[in-house]
Amino acid sequence: MKQFLFHISFLSLLLLGSATFAQDSTATGPVVNDSIKLNRVILDTNIDKAILYGYCTEDGIRTSPIFSNYWEQQYPDYEPNLSFLETLSDSLMKVHIVVVFGSWCPDSQREVPRMMRILDELNYPLDSLTIIAVNRMKTVDDIDMHRYTIEFVPTFIFYKNGFEIGRIVEMPTQSLEDDIASILMRGF
Repeated sequence: MKQFLFHISFLSLLLLGSATFAQDSTATGPVVNDSIKLNRVILDTNIDKAILYGYCTEDGIRTSPIFSNYWEQQYPDYEPNLSFLETLSDSLMKVHIVVVFGSWCPDSQREVPRMMRILDELNYPLDSLTIIAVNRMKTVDDIDMHRYTIEFVPTFIFYKNGFEIGRIVEMPTQSLEDDIASILMRGF
């Protein structure tokens, strides 16, 4: 049974970490596995508004005309309280984080830049991070979003060895730092 669980965990890690980034030679932006474009902008007909859509990078959301003004409002002014979280830094480095957000969503516009500030301050490896921008229906045509069970955005999902150990949904219960610490303490 342990060997079976190990194989499932290993396969999950491979799937979670399998996105490799490369620069598209046609200058249309970065792509995942040379077939899926990152940082796409589409028109969401449900809200008649341009949105970020699909897999994104931190740099993509930071510089996107769709999201950059929210980033500029939140990221530089947010002062993370890292005193306790720094003691859990080793544990944080052992988790994979999936960020599901809506560029159209006020909670995402506030919390995603703040979360990224925390992760940047802690030198969290961006290759252990998956960022997915969804439409108003919380879907992406070419990503199986059902596996994430998203009801509200943003949702920050923490995985250890391929298994979910916790999530922050819409807004933190205490603070992002306290909620992350709580998740890490439960998961280790």
